Amino acid sequence: MLPLTHQFVLAEKPEYFAETAAARLAAIISSFGRRPCLISLSGGSTPFPVYRELARRLGSNGAGNRCWWMQTDERLVPASDPRSNQRGIKESLMSGGYLPQHTFVPVIVSEPPASQSAAALDRLCQDYHDRLRQLPDPLQPPAPIDLLILGIGTDGHTASLFPDTDWLTRSSLNGFAVFQTLSQPEPRFSLTLGRILEAREIVFLVNGEAKREILNGIVFNPDNPAPAAQVARKRGVTWILDRAAAGNRLAGLIEEREKLT
Repeated sequence: MLPLTHQFVLAEKPEYFAETAAARLAAIISSFGRRPCLISLSGGSTPFPVYRELARRLGSNGAGNRCWWMQTDERLVPASDPRSNQRGIKESLMSGGYLPQHTFVPVIVSEPPASQSAAALDRLCQDYHDRLRQLPDPLQPPAPIDLLILGIGTDGHTASLFPDTDWLTRSSLNGFAVFQTLSQPEPRFSLTLGRILEAREIVFLVNGEAKREILNGIVFNPDNPAPAAQVARKRGVTWILDRAAAGNRLAGLIEEREKLT
């Protein structure tokens, strides 16, 4: 099983997941004090409802004024595409007027993926790194990300580190890479594994019965080869789960741990 340095937060019902997750994320952000902080956002159906609730909480307590936001990964599609992570982030976290719009730094995809050479993809990564260099001084690369929000796919991928790519060995000076996986129609921009592991705080958001098998494999199998498992074995992380994803075995262990604390 994963070491006891991991923290588990269990939402009893699916309808409580977004509120439970947003409350824990807001508490982590509050723990940073009054200094500026950099938060890296993953996309997908799991985090977007969480981001809406998180924005409301940060807007009401004023903490959002010291937060800056970047992308953990992105599909190489136009920002107007329904599959675009930045579109989902703008329609969730940055909607409602709770947070300053200029604090979100999106990935800029300027060319169709089919026309992009390896050199063009490298420039995309370097461009994003250079734009992050315009953040307030304490947050500029190579400073570590303060809070990194990740999810898990049913194949065990996290960020855009997919099992059928060279995610384990790929590195870059700027901490970003573009991966092409057979399971996705377009290339995927992503933080590299090394950059992920440098983050000060890592939180996995996992919900739904479809994630139960891979989640339990990561938690209980010390030899699980999935990218998400590699992150979890190398770092103490916080897991925010619902009961459907956890299943009876993991949920029972979480509840037993809570009784002892």
